[in-house]
Amino acid sequence: MLGKRRESVPVETASVKQEVPKTMSDQISTVLSADTHFKGTLSFEKSLKIEGGFDGEINTTGSLYIGKEAKVKAEIKVGAVYVDGSITGNVTAQEKVELRSSSRLIGDIKASKLVVEEGAALAGHCEIGIKSTAEKESSSLKGGGNVSVKNPPVEAGIGLKF
Repeated sequence: MLGKRRESVPVETASVKQEVPKTMSDQISTVLSADTHFKGTLSFEKSLKIEGGFDGEINTTGSLYIGKEAKVKAEIKVGAVYVDGSITGNVTAQEKVELRSSSRLIGDIKASKLVVEEGAALAGHCEIGIKSTAEKESSSLKGGGNVSVKNPPVEAGIGLKF
């Protein structure tokens, strides 16, 4: 084998287009760090992660991330919220609320979708899916039109002691 030249054999590989999900840090445009405590009204367009404390109101069409050690006391209206920490207050989400295993939420939820991981704690009422969608349609109608729902969803309340 010494002295013999190896020939290269062309190898064709299939090109597979895969969507690689961005990491959370790529999606977050602003962070309130763990040593930050803020009071007031927060408004933003893209995304925000709270790792410290916040008291007040949060309004956005973007995404809100609540870090594991975060303590939030607020009325929250968002596009989507992902919770690892603690929220005391009502949450309204156009898209979804995701309560991860370390999360605690004391308040009511209104959202199109709700994801609850095992271990999450929730004390409040939930309006998920049809009723929340009907309310959005009602508010977008012009001329004071009415929306009726033939089979209105049952409001679910889960009470947990902390």
